[in-house]
Amino acid sequence: MRAAQFHIDSGTVNLGDIPIPEPEGDEIVVRTISSGPCHTDLMVLDGSTPNIPKDIVIIAHEGVCEIVTIGNQDVFNESDINGLIKAFYAY
Repeated sequence: MRAAQFHIDSGTVNLGDIPIPEPEGDEIVVRTISSGPCHTDLMVLDGSTPNIPKDIVIIAHEGVCEIVTIGNQDVFNESDINGLIKAFYAY
């Protein structure tokens, strides 16, 4: 899976390969169809967001996505198309 990653220590952004996670509990794995930066992304990039819990942050984490894999829940189905907002801990 590829993701736009902001590296806090170096201040750089790159498109990197990350492992596809297996969902646990009520988590889901999505494939992004369309996305763009939000205001939170801009705050992360300019350093005005304190207490970021990771060294690498996935940016452009809000958008339209297709559900690829689901955990133990019955709200969503694989291949559903959904809007995704506030995915603060996207991996």
